[in-house]
This record gives sequence, C-alpha cells and structure tokens, in this order.
Amino acid sequence: MTMIGLLRSVRVNGVEPPRAQYELGRTYIIYSHYDPASPFTKLAYAPLEKAAALPNASILPEQALIFINSRMHMPIKDAWWDSMIAKLKARKPGVQDESSLGALTQCAHERRCDLPKNRMTEAFMTALAHPNPSARLLATYGDYAWNILEDHVLGERMIEEAIETSPDEPGYQVTLIRMFAALGRKDDARKALQKLEALNTAGRLNGSIAELKTLFSQP
Repeated sequence: MTMIGLLRSVRVNGVEPPRAQYELGRTYIIYSHYDPASPFTKLAYAPLEKAAALPNASILPEQALIFINSRMHMPIKDAWWDSMIAKLKARKPGVQDESSLGALTQCAHERRCDLPKNRMTEAFMTALAHPNPSARLLATYGDYAWNILEDHVLGERMIEEAIETSPDEPGYQVTLIRMFAALGRKDDARKALQKLEALNTAGRLNGSIAELKTLFSQP
C-alpha cells in the first residue's frame, strides 16, 4: 500500500482523526513540489479543509493551506485566516499551533511566502492574548517582529519576555545578544553574554559563545 493509500485508510472508531487528514493533504503537497499544474496540488485542498473543520483540530491544516498557496503565488482564502484566528482565540495555543506560526514566520523570513502582515499580526496577537504565553510563542513573535515587521523595539521586547519566561533556555539569550550586536549596543551585548555564560554548564555553549564574541569584539 502506498503512503497515500495508507493515510486514506486510517480510522479511529470509524472517524478520521484530524492528524490523518492533515498528513494526507501534506503528502499531496510534497508530491506536488509546489507546482500549480501538478495533479497532486488540487488533491491537497479537500483533506486539509476537512482536517481544519474536524473537532479539536489544531491550526496545522490552515497553516498548510496558507503555506502552499503562498509558495505558489496563488490567492489565500480569507476563510483560512479566519478559521486559524478563531481557533487561536478559542483556546490557548498548543505545540502544533506554535509550530504552525513558526513555520509561516520562517517561510516569510526566507522570502518564500508573501503573507499579509495584518493577518499574521492578528494571529500572533490572538495567540498571545491568552494568559502566560509560552517562551516559544513569545520568541516566534519576536522573530516575526524583528525580521518581517522590522520593528526592532518590539522584537527585542518579545525576546526579553521569552527569556523571563524561560531563563534557562540559552537559545533566547543568543538571539538577544545577536540583536544587541546588530544594533551596535556592545555594552548590552556583553552584559547579556555574561548571563549566557552562566548557563554554560560543561562547556556546552563554548562554540556559540566564541562566535557571539566576534560580533562585538571589533572596535
């Protein structure tokens, strides 16, 4: 049985789970190679829209629909954005939701996706409106604000909030140091580096620290 055939056959108590429908649509996307003329392209929409409509589904299906059309420079349905934002409003984002926003941010950052900034910002604002947002979500919005919105003040603030939320995660410290270095704020970068060095147990961050020092070592 092919992968597509296997995914088509998945059932749980007679019901197709959202993840199975999503994986079927995602498989069609992979086979399509983002070619609008591919026969697999048209096949991707139905399972993804079905997955999006199933109870308790994450925003993965909407993310995939937005992603594929953006990659192919085709119109993105407002209904996909509306569905995504409604889900983000209805419940606190989970890991899959955060991954979806991260994937869209990365695609925009790499200039492969031309996504409307107002809808992306609305999605992030809705997700962040829930109490105690995760450090990962804060950092992802920081990435989007810094690189896509080119709002360095907002990007820095989001990363600082991510550090406050998860102070033992070195990745956020590294990002903040890079931001300070890019802005020419060497003193702030050095202070942040000292905090990062405090997390360098067993030398696990030696390489990152050495690389970061080169960013602001020049006069």
